[in-house]
Amino acid sequence: MNKIIIPIIVILIIAAGIGAFFILQKPAFPEPEISRYNVFMMHFEPRSADDEFFQRFKERVYFAKEHNQKFSLGFTPQWTEMILNDPEKLNFVQGLFDEGWDMAPQHHGPHHGWDWDGYCNYGAERCMKLREKYYRGHPSPVMKWWYAEKEQYNGDMNDYMKLMNRLYPFKVMEMGPDKFFDWPPEIQFSTTGKADFFLPSGFPVFDEPVGFPDVTAIPGLTHFEKSTDYYNRKLVYECSMRAIITRDALEEAKKDYETLQKIGKENEFMATVIHIEDDEAIFKDWIKYLYGKDPRGVYSKTITEMANQFSISQNGEPKSTNLKYQDSPFGMHSAYSRPYITDDMKPEEIYKLIAEVKEPYKHGQNMGIRWVRPNSDIYWSVVQPTLEQKKNGIFDWTVYDMFHGRAPSGVNILGTIDARPWGPSGSNDPTFKPYTWDFADEEMERYYIKFVQETVERYDGDGIKDMPGLKNPIKYWQVSNEPAPRPLVADPQGFSHLVEITYKAIKEKNPEAKIALGGMAGGHGFASKDPLTFREVHEFYLPILKNLSGKYIDIFDIHYYGVEWKGMKDAYDYFRRALDETGYQNTEIWFTET
Repeated sequence: MNKIIIPIIVILIIAAGIGAFFILQKPAFPEPEISRYNVFMMHFEPRSADDEFFQRFKERVYFAKEHNQKFSLGFTPQWTEMILNDPEKLNFVQGLFDEGWDMAPQHHGPHHGWDWDGYCNYGAERCMKLREKYYRGHPSPVMKWWYAEKEQYNGDMNDYMKLMNRLYPFKVMEMGPDKFFDWPPEIQFSTTGKADFFLPSGFPVFDEPVGFPDVTAIPGLTHFEKSTDYYNRKLVYECSMRAIITRDALEEAKKDYETLQKIGKENEFMATVIHIEDDEAIFKDWIKYLYGKDPRGVYSKTITEMANQFSISQNGEPKSTNLKYQDSPFGMHSAYSRPYITDDMKPEEIYKLIAEVKEPYKHGQNMGIRWVRPNSDIYWSVVQPTLEQKKNGIFDWTVYDMFHGRAPSGVNILGTIDARPWGPSGSNDPTFKPYTWDFADEEMERYYIKFVQETVERYDGDGIKDMPGLKNPIKYWQVSNEPAPRPLVADPQGFSHLVEITYKAIKEKNPEAKIALGGMAGGHGFASKDPLTFREVHEFYLPILKNLSGKYIDIFDIHYYGVEWKGMKDAYDYFRRALDETGYQNTEIWFTET
């Protein structure tokens, strides 16, 4: 009997002890008080890339880790280069990436009101002129020092991407106003959101991002959704972030996060940003607040994790919506909706009627066009009709501001610069020699080059001498409309020179521009075997291709009319061979009239 009781008692004691252990043992951390993700980001300004600030960065990392929180690293190129060149710093940062931290870099472009990181797609000369304009009256002594001592052109955005990807293969980035020109096509996610960047004075404000209208009006709550603005002709997925650089903003962010738990929608999360230069007390207060709500850091996410989660919710990576011509070749010549015009109307009457059209490209947009070739070429004779205007540099942009300057964003523009409305003729034109494309003299050629430069400058959207209210910069230009008029008056030598000087003048003002050769008017003649078409080819276009030897032409344009549409392939194949044989293997072929 005793032999039986003792084991039972032992078993009961052990069981009671195990039960007491599970009942009395407290968990290492209390359960989170929240159930929604938060993203915290730190920005690193170009001017602060030094040992002192890196030590500050390390201390904030340690503090965040002590509280089981992490933050995304918004490095700029100056920080990235410093880290890559220092094995100790690189080892520290790579350790963070190994632990699940990420990098979502920021780009301070030339339009940034504070320190520029030295990269842009405008070219060195243009960027430095723009920066000089910003700093001329800047109120900050630090910024004046940065401009005078540190700012320089470091390369275009391809160079930026090569540098930043050496540190971390990122998929999310932040960019201010220069997103319209500098945004890399391979990046699908933006933290730029809907924030306003500049006051009218040109100096920045750390404005709290505006909430999406279909979500809430609470700045800290956000989600990824397709942008309504075009980032360098590309739609991306963007979210907003609340800057918590003041005590008031910090307290508001706390209220936002509480609200998110109560009324936030399924895809919303909390997103905040601070700078390495900002008040350490605010940083620590926010980390401690998050720790109090989520002691284990279950809901502390990087911006890359949220982007990946969004991608999964969309059944895979978001498809590129880059609106290059390869993806959307649909355009119109022209898409400008205008009132009925009669032959007896005076020019000023016509201009007045056209100017009264409120949304001239609305119908074209409704049809889904992505390209427009405006109604009117930009004629030198209209912008500077008199010799006096040419000599004194006086330009009249009235007509072309209406056609070219009012095209909405999201529609690519092919602008045509025309030195002579109807090509070579024997008319009394003091600009050119009769029946040629040769200028009357060297002075007239200089006037023309100045006209081209001023035209490109007005519509390139770089902030220098731009048309007031310009909505959509022009990056594609054509040299003349149909430079070989019928009956054919061929001057391939003169036109070759015109193409060369026009190309160089455009590229000087906009290095990223693409230039098309004036359209081959008789493309449809390939189907009907029109002798005049083959004269145009052999007496004009082929000599031009040989004269220019693979240079000064990015796009070859064919105009093709008529019902024999199958002949388009014959025209394409013929010129593809001709271009390949004369050094233009990379030159594309477009049909801009058909």
